[in-house]
Amino acid sequence: NGRGSSSSAIPSLPRHAQSSNPEDSRNDPNSNTNGDDDGIPLPSKIVDTVITNPPFGTKNNEGIDVQFLRTAIRLARRAVYSFHKTSTRPYLIKLLRDTWGLNMEVV
Repeated sequence: NGRGSSSSAIPSLPRHAQSSNPEDSRNDPNSNTNGDDDGIPLPSKIVDTVITNPPFGTKNNEGIDVQFLRTAIRLARRAVYSFHKTSTRPYLIKLLRDTWGLNMEVV
């Protein structure tokens, strides 16, 4: 049933409304100011769904999972399914809902 596992899938559905707070747009994967500066040579919203299992952050690559998630959201038109450590769930929920203004659900 997946309860107690070390990872969780978090689908994210982009909202069309952007935050009015300019600080939020720096980290918003849907923001025009973010551009395609993630190094992936694909245009935004090129696929319907992205499924990703990003590497978990450690001291040497802290935040890499969020970079993967940001790029996945940029590329997807409809949904992103992303696996993350259960311990990062509260942070990711706050980031996705409050900072990036996305609808999300833990499944």
